[in-house]
Amino acid sequence: MVMSVGWNPYYKNQKKSMETHIMHQYPEDFYGSQLKVSITGYIRPEMNFDSLEALIDRIKKDIDEADKNLDTRDIKNNAFFET
Repeated sequence: MVMSVGWNPYYKNQKKSMETHIMHQYPEDFYGSQLKVSITGYIRPEMNFDSLEALIDRIKKDIDEADKNLDTRDIKNNAFFET
């Protein structure tokens, strides 16, 4: 996953929030389920964007960077994720 933690200035949010984008594609949704997430790195500071297209392009770049870095971290077998 990639996650934005902050104010989300493009949407003029008044509260800090955490938006999580799950990179893996699952066959079904799991709304209402409890998720465990682990923050294992940092990509960039909070930014504002001139357009929704620019925001989407940056999110795609963030996803690409996270995907490349994921292989360098040994988290899949971490006890934190055991049910």
